[in-house]
Amino acid sequence: MRTPRLAALELRRFGRGRLPRAAMAALLLLPLLYGALYLWSFWDPYSRLDKIPVALVNKDRGATADGKRVTAGDDLVEGLLGSGTFDWQQVDAGTAAQGLEEGSYYLTLTVPEDFSESIASSSGAAPRAGSLKVRTNDSNNYVVGQISRSVFSEVRSAASAKSSRQFYEKIFLSFSDLHDGTEKAAKGADDVTDGAGDARKGSKDLGNGIDAAKDGSGRLADGLEKAEKGSGDLADGLDSLHDGAGDLAEGARQVADGTQQVADRVNGFADDAGPLLDEHGKEIGEAARAVADGTERLGDDLDALPAD
Repeated sequence: MRTPRLAALELRRFGRGRLPRAAMAALLLLPLLYGALYLWSFWDPYSRLDKIPVALVNKDRGATADGKRVTAGDDLVEGLLGSGTFDWQQVDAGTAAQGLEEGSYYLTLTVPEDFSESIASSSGAAPRAGSLKVRTNDSNNYVVGQISRSVFSEVRSAASAKSSRQFYEKIFLSFSDLHDGTEKAAKGADDVTDGAGDARKGSKDLGNGIDAAKDGSGRLADGLEKAEKGSGDLADGLDSLHDGAGDLAEGARQVADGTQQVADRVNGFADDAGPLLDEHGKEIGEAARAVADGTERLGDDLDALPAD
């Protein structure tokens, strides 16, 4: 008997009673039921994340940056409580650890003490990354743990984006200050340009002044040369004057000696003529007046003569 025929006979035998039929139905339906349940359990799992209890622990002590109070941990907690991503429950560290161990919480999120300091350091010379601590317990629910890790990466990204945004706001503020400084630098550059033009004009004037000074120095050199020659002539003239002064002194002495001799002779003549003038002075005066009168009449007669 062939194999296909035997298989057909067995199938007809299973269909003759109720139990074989029930067994056949179970064999067909159980895999379908299992697949349907598995598919339903993973059908849009992220739509019910708000039912997953998560412990939220905030240890951040805050910080101060640029004279302002920074509370990045409180801001993050406030944002997460209002996000609706999970069933966030803010508790202390001990309660969170115990609930995670017992299965009351599927995961815990802890904001460290220096979170605000790390965020505030983004405006300083040595910025640090703000860290968030996440703990899960896969022994409670492996699937929820995987989903929580996936979603929590989004939470970390959001927190990082927030801190980065604050950091870039600092950079943009610095760029604004730099822009103001650039305007001042541009104005200063204009002033420098104007000053350079004035300096160029001044250098040109200085060059002209140097040329004039060169000409003046040439004329001064010529004048000094003439002055030197004139000083030589003056020295020669002074020498000649000195010699002439010696000769003049000698001549003056000779004149003085001759004058003394003439005076001596005149005095001698006066001594001889004095007695004669005393004795005949009257007659000499009358004779002199007569000569003067005769001279006057002679002049009148000459004037009266007709001219040729």
